[in-house]
Amino acid sequence: MSYDRTFLLLLAASVIALPSCLSSKTKEKVMMPAITQAWPAVRADIERGLDVSITDPSEIDRLNEQIQILDTSFKNNDLDTLQGVKWMELAPYAEKGIQDRIQQGEISEGVAASFRERILRFSHVMGMLQSTVYLPHSGNRTYWVDVPGVKGSMYAGTNRNLALGIR
Repeated sequence: MSYDRTFLLLLAASVIALPSCLSSKTKEKVMMPAITQAWPAVRADIERGLDVSITDPSEIDRLNEQIQILDTSFKNNDLDTLQGVKWMELAPYAEKGIQDRIQQGEISEGVAASFRERILRFSHVMGMLQSTVYLPHSGNRTYWVDVPGVKGSMYAGTNRNLALGIR
């Protein structure tokens, strides 16, 4: 099985960031470039998901503001701006975008699995950069919970659909 460069960068960023105390250099030199490279494809999935699932213009505008914050963060390599992004509100739309591509016959389930893995890795790195708890589970859904003041380290289970990180 071959993996694209973006997937490998996201995987490397996830592995490097396993210790709970991430240095600012690791965030700046490894994690930020990895998700910056993945962002255009992730953004396309999110925008597609928004297009097919939201009809309220104010809701679309609100979520597009979050996308614009991400665009600015990646363009300027700005970790501080990235902290304000409400990623957990955007992430489900990536899956909806992927689902729509399957339904339209544009991609197969195998390709969709690769795209979902990209979203999972992207979400993982976003969680570490934002110091939030990251808890994906089977069914390709991601749940985020912020636990202020809790210290800990990254735990990855043997099941590839289970990982837990606590700041």
